[in-house]
Amino acid sequence: MNDKLQLQEQLLDLLRHCTLKLTTSGGSGGTGFFVAPGTILTCAHVIQEENQAQDAITITAYWNHQSCIASIEKISTQYHSDLNLSYPDLALLRVNNFTGHSCVYLHDEVHLKDEVYSYGYTETKSTAMAIPTNTGQVIHPASRVRIGQTSAGCCSS
Repeated sequence: MNDKLQLQEQLLDLLRHCTLKLTTSGGSGGTGFFVAPGTILTCAHVIQEENQAQDAITITAYWNHQSCIASIEKISTQYHSDLNLSYPDLALLRVNNFTGHSCVYLHDEVHLKDEVYSYGYTETKSTAMAIPTNTGQVIHPASRVRIGQTSAGCCSS
């Protein structure tokens, strides 16, 4: 195996250990990533339906064959009519029961044509393991990836 391919495999393995499946009492769900010990970053639309009160949501996080209830630390989203989307569409969650996990490192900028990977749980995948689902390129700073290049339930990393 060449060095570049081996490095990619190691990075995907690390990412797999940072990835969680999230489900809500309302039936929605998707993917989250550990960004600090016990702290999960996900998309706001994964955990909150439109006009739903935060205290009405129960979120279950699944990681490493375990599950626990996650609490909402902060939701950051605002609808932008000119883009016809909510942005930044982020939610920060907290869990106390998961230890020994890795964390993803976040970068503060993105460039057009950067390669990105959609990685996470889809509606048809089990809670046992996340798998890489697709790749794409950044075509607009607000949209991150080309339309049609991600699967439902997957966040880009």
